[in-house]
This record gives sequence, C-alpha cells and structure tokens, in this order.
Amino acid sequence: MNRGLTRSQSKFGFIRKMALALTLGVSSPALTAQTAQTYRQQAAEFARSESWDEAIAAYRKAIELSPNDPAIHYDLALVLQHKGASRQAVEEFETAVRLKPAWAEAHYSLGAAYYELHDLPPALKELRKAEQLDPSNANVHRLLAHLYVDQNDFVSAETELVRTVALKPSAEGYFELGQAQGRLGKLDSAALQYRKALRLDPKLARVHVMLGIVLRRQGNHTAALAEFREAVALDPSDPNAQYNLGMELKTSGDLPGAIAAFQRAIELKPDFEMAHYSLGIALRAQGDTAAAHKELAEINGLHNFRLRLSASKLLIMQGVEALKKNDLDSAMELFQKAVEQTPELPTGYYYLGVTWERNRMQRARSRPTSGLSI
Repeated sequence: MNRGLTRSQSKFGFIRKMALALTLGVSSPALTAQTAQTYRQQAAEFARSESWDEAIAAYRKAIELSPNDPAIHYDLALVLQHKGASRQAVEEFETAVRLKPAWAEAHYSLGAAYYELHDLPPALKELRKAEQLDPSNANVHRLLAHLYVDQNDFVSAETELVRTVALKPSAEGYFELGQAQGRLGKLDSAALQYRKALRLDPKLARVHVMLGIVLRRQGNHTAALAEFREAVALDPSDPNAQYNLGMELKTSGDLPGAIAAFQRAIELKPDFEMAHYSLGIALRAQGDTAAAHKELAEINGLHNFRLRLSASKLLIMQGVEALKKNDLDSAMELFQKAVEQTPELPTGYYYLGVTWERNRMQRARSRPTSGLSI
C-alpha cells in the first residue's frame, strides 16, 4: 500500500488534546489539591509556549502533591510524547488508565504511544479497549486501520476505515479507504473512495495519482493520463506522479514525453530504480541505445549499493551491541568493516569515533599515576 498510511499520520494533535484535558481541571477543597492544580496550570502555560522541560517539571510537582489524579498523569504523558520521550509517556499513560480504567481517550493515547514505538501487540490491545469504551471515536478506528495495514491485514483495515469515514468524513479517510480497497482488488470501490476524497479536497495530488493507477488497472488509459497530468500540475516535485505520468505517456506512444517525465522523476529521486529501468526501455525504443545502456547499468549500481548498505547496517547493529557490552575491540572491527562497505556514508565513521574515544578514556583510566618515593 502507498505509505499514505504512515506512522506520521498517527499523531492526532497531541497539543490540542492536552489543552482540552486541561480545561477539565480537578476540583477539590483540599489545599494540597489546589496547589497541585496551580502547578498543573503553570505546566499548561509552559506547554503552550513549548517549554517542554519546564512543563514536565511542573507536572511532576503536581503529581507529588496529587499522585492519584489521572488527568495530571495524562497531561504529563502528552507533553513527554510531544518532546519525544515516548517510553516515559507510556508509563504516564499506563498510570492514567490504571487510575481511571474506563477512560477511553487515555487508552487511545496509550495505544498511539505504543504504536509510535512500533510495539504493535500492546498498541492493538489498548486501541481495542478504547474502541470498546467509545465506539464513536473516529480517530481510534483510523489508528486501528493503520495498525492493521502494518500487519498486512487489509480486510480489517477496510472495516475500520469504513467506520472512520462514517463517523468523520474526510479526504484523508476516503483516501486511506481507497488504498485498502485497492489492495483487496476492489477497484470500483477504490475509485469511488478516491473521487469522494477529491470532492472534499481536489488539490490532493497523491489522490489523483492513486485514482490514475486504479483507472489504468481498469484499462481506462485516457482518464488515467488526465489524473497523472493533474497530479503533476498540483505537485511537480512528486517523483511518483512524474513516473506514473511517464508510464502512461509511454503507453500512449508519446516517447519524448515519457522520457522527459522519467528523467524528471530521477532528478527528484536519484535512486528510483523503476524510473531508471523505464527510462532505459523508452530510450532503447527511441533508438538511443547508448543512453539506454547507461540507465540500465545504473540499476545494477543501485542494486549493489543497496546490498552494501544492508551489509553495513547489519555490521553497525552488531557493533552497537558489542559497544553496549564494552567489547571495544569487536566493536572497532565491526565498525571498520561497515565503513569499508559504505565509505560514502557517515554512520560508520561516527561509531568508529565513539569507540575510539571510549577506548582512549579507558586506557587513560588504567594508566598508573606517577608519584615521588620517599
């Protein structure tokens, strides 16, 4: 599936949700609760100005005074998540749902935090609990759909997205439903969802691309070409739109137009293998065998680079594990091999430097100190 169902689209306005939670407040006649609420209000002010560390400190002071208030733990979790401290956010969300088990929004946010950490089993558990507690929350159904897509379960994803758009119609929701139905081979339904998305937002270039692909699969090349042209007009910097335009121009017999589109796609994304291949084929069909050979040879180079990159990543992962165990000799050897595999990339050099510096410090600590004998 097109990665329109991306993890980046799973962050559903955490600051907005936090502000909403803060308006609820916690009323109590006790002086300590009032003080906790004061700290909570201070934290909200810090959060609004994106002073995350100060907001976190204020929330922790509030929790010291009112440790059993689930709303404070929830607000702290949102700030931690926005700062990027996802593991700590999970701990606070878990405390919130432990203190208030029937809080659907807290279960949803905990599921979203687990999803961000790519920990899918607990994410699924929490999202299903949120769905059970509040079946009318469209965001829960949409995030469940994202999770199912990651598991290649497009049937379940379709079910959740149907519920999503029924509860909260949106261009993005129809787009994602069209993607799921396209993966299931339901081309008529997919085209319908893409058209619904475009009625809500006709300037979404990626929707025009996906509608064009569906129309091409249905054999409607004239309509597909129109969609790809519209996509390129809306977003000329999209290599996928340029590539699909080239494919359709090539099908219609417009080789010069196809070659220009493939070349533009490669300019935008130099490692676009299919664009290199299609450009090579189009150049050969036009009779430019030398240029065609160059493009097809480029594919072999990209394949070799990907193989070297994969090997380098594995060596770096092994080196990091050795570094965690303080096995500096093994780490140094592994990082050196990674650099030999991909000398054009900085990651191996970085870890080599880290290992060398740690080795130097250990040698310095182990060196005997000199003194005067009396």
